[in-house]
Amino acid sequence: AAVLMLACGFARGLALAPSARPRRLASLSLGATASLHGITSPLDSLPVGEVVKHTVSGTDGHPLTVWERSPPGGGSKTIVLLHGRTWSALPVFHLSLKNGNTINLSVMDALVEKDFNVFAVDFRGFGGTTRDESGWLTPYTAVRDTHAVLQWLKERPAAAAEPPPSLLGWSQGALVAQMFAQEHPKELSDLVLFGSIFNPEVIYPRPSFLQERGPAPARATTLEQAIEDFTLPGSIEDAAAKAFATAALAADPVKVDWTNLHEFNECRPSKLQVPTMIIHGDQDPYVSELGQLRIFTQLAHPDRRWVVVPHADHCAHFLQTTRERFIDEVVSFVLRSKVKRPSLVIDK
Repeated sequence: AAVLMLACGFARGLALAPSARPRRLASLSLGATASLHGITSPLDSLPVGEVVKHTVSGTDGHPLTVWERSPPGGGSKTIVLLHGRTWSALPVFHLSLKNGNTINLSVMDALVEKDFNVFAVDFRGFGGTTRDESGWLTPYTAVRDTHAVLQWLKERPAAAAEPPPSLLGWSQGALVAQMFAQEHPKELSDLVLFGSIFNPEVIYPRPSFLQERGPAPARATTLEQAIEDFTLPGSIEDAAAKAFATAALAADPVKVDWTNLHEFNECRPSKLQVPTMIIHGDQDPYVSELGQLRIFTQLAHPDRRWVVVPHADHCAHFLQTTRERFIDEVVSFVLRSKVKRPSLVIDK
């Protein structure tokens, strides 16, 4: 059985300057029905599938929260979801709402229906995981925590019969996934880069050694931040966007502070020696086509696929109109040896 790791994340400020970002839903007020396991909005809630909370030790002993959602009796494959820059795992990947009709937006549930065991990890400072003593989160730390979760998964009784895992990263999480794959290619079967913000023209500056970092700001998150990635009119119902905002602000009331972003400069497509899929929305304002092209053409492995999801922005996995297409494409790539579909394709 294959293991798929999904690193997700909202990353901002690369493809568009803050003032230039489209914000269709910025004027919304909270008022939708939203529910998370363990985090429920003050509004009426529709329970989603039960999740089990695990605590995994990072490489330095820091406790990491891992949420599990699996089919009754267990699935034949395992998927791990790793979030990225702004919001933790559950509001992004395990959300449902009730607004007249029941709407289940849970990616975890959708993958369980495909017979996957689903694990979603909260990085330090996100959701169920506390900050470490530094108060900051760095790319290197995120990569090490990903490795710790992989090692924990290997200790499961069923792991002995499984091939190496696949790894899928979203947005800034795609950079974390790429760095991990570069360092540990033999620990992965596949890599999926979803909405990657990789851009060869963006070089993150290294902080001066004369500059004292100081304490993390730990500022409150805002409604505007919660809805800024929904940029296509009509692609998501207002009720669904409100539900996500409600859940996200409840799960992550304080914004996690990333630092040492220059570590992302180590992303080099030519160092990727694993089968790789690139997937993003055709109208994703954070994706650089040059970056996607550079990844696809410079990969060090011949097994590759590039998929562009039509009528989608940065949240193709979350939109009602594109979520099913996203799930099908990811599962198709991971199981391509079974479905006998050509791997070297550009699907637009």
